[in-house]
Amino acid sequence: MPVRSIRILKQRAIGQRSPAIADNDVYPPTYGARVDKCMRMVAGVIVTPFSEIAFPGRKPPGNWRLLYVKRGFPGAHGSRHLYNMNGGKVYEIDLLAMTLIDPNQEPSLDSLKLTVPSLDDKVVSTLSVSSAVQEALALAMDCLPWSAMSWSIHRGLRDILIAFCKPKMDFYRDTLAEKLKTIARERSDILEKRGWDSAFVRESIGELAASAIRAGSGNSGDLVRVAADLVLVSVDNQSSVSVDLDETRFWRTITTKHNPNPSPSHILDADSLVALTKCFVLEWSIDFDYQMYHGIPVDMVLQ
Repeated sequence: MPVRSIRILKQRAIGQRSPAIADNDVYPPTYGARVDKCMRMVAGVIVTPFSEIAFPGRKPPGNWRLLYVKRGFPGAHGSRHLYNMNGGKVYEIDLLAMTLIDPNQEPSLDSLKLTVPSLDDKVVSTLSVSSAVQEALALAMDCLPWSAMSWSIHRGLRDILIAFCKPKMDFYRDTLAEKLKTIARERSDILEKRGWDSAFVRESIGELAASAIRAGSGNSGDLVRVAADLVLVSVDNQSSVSVDLDETRFWRTITTKHNPNPSPSHILDADSLVALTKCFVLEWSIDFDYQMYHGIPVDMVLQ
């Protein structure tokens, strides 16, 4: 399945659910899965209007610098192989590369210091990011593809983007949580028309979404569906505002502003609501070991 091809995934139930499960199923019977985006997220590639950006994998503990390398993906190790085997044109993709910092070199005054996981679960790494590369990260955040489900995701991409956006996400977290509760309360009739159980909508959905946002991380795909659908209901209702789910302006705007933190009571507009929700989906996505094919028996590969 080449990554540049459009694929439609259809699912159907096999057999019948037990009455107990059917009676307690409060979710809509169908949902969308963007198969064309899944391969890129596994490989750590974000498509922007200006370029395609690949992220580095998780590294050993150390002090690292993040560099932007034009058309650098062909020289990378790791997810490049997976992307190439699935028909991706690696030679067209830029790379965010991590290089160890020379301890004798003076640090850049405009660098942002991020703390990211390392290959040693007990030790973290420090990542130095120049102002120019910060702009690339903000662009990548704005161009995260929209998803109503959590991703199986390249862990280097997830590590770096969460470290980059977490301070801002934390700043807006309570405001976003309360916003979703308001949507649930004001748009309950629309949610029911979309297939959500009536009692669940009126009694639980808003609080569940708010608690998931405030948790900061998790692994429940069901809760991601809850929060994402609330946002879609809100965005769809704003007929006078055109919102591109796959490209927001929020992260680039707050990254370049001199005063990037307006009051937490600021009412989120549609663009910021979508951008922060995509960050939430990122927080609740699951690391995918894209090198697992190294462990597959050779005879299975040859078949």
